Amino acid sequence: MKLVKLGSRKVKLYPVIPIGARITTEDIVLDGYHIPKGTCLMINNYAMSRDERNFPNANEFIPERWFRSDTRKFHPFAVIPFGHGSRSCIGRRIAELELYLAITHLCQNFRLKVEDGFEVEPFLRTVLTVGKNFPIQFIERLLSISVYQIHSQGTTQWELNPEPCGWEAFFLPHSHACTYIYYRLKNLLNQSTKC
Repeated sequence: MKLVKLGSRKVKLYPVIPIGARITTEDIVLDGYHIPKGTCLMINNYAMSRDERNFPNANEFIPERWFRSDTRKFHPFAVIPFGHGSRSCIGRRIAELELYLAITHLCQNFRLKVEDGFEVEPFLRTVLTVGKNFPIQFIERLLSISVYQIHSQGTTQWELNPEPCGWEAFFLPHSHACTYIYYRLKNLLNQSTKC
């Protein structure tokens, strides 16, 4: 669950498209202001996701704030990184799944290390990107798989021994671990039959 919330918080704290635009199709009154038809409205997702009225400590990375058990309430339109309604992003679900899979893959296979004290500074082009060189190291995670036969029962047991630390342990979902074991064992068996 932390993986999902990590992805959600990333999209909300640093939306890929920080500003969206809409053109009004009719005259409207919004919070006492008259907005004529044809007006271009700019929606600043970047600022909305940092509004202290909705999110105390808004600039802090707190994935837990998106848990359903969190009793704090915020306005349902306080953060809309994919838009809303009939004009919302049609690729939202695919983008979210890709984000979660990418984070899962990175955390399963690597430990990420950033220089102490380095601050990520976003840079706005058409989309939000990292502002300068990002000194990150991808340290390959050592996974060992033990396969052994229990002679009395005639069954084979598999054991996955990752080396997670801290809350990296939450990034090793069982389904992905089983997939990894399957393909790793298949590869090992193919190598052993070639001898």
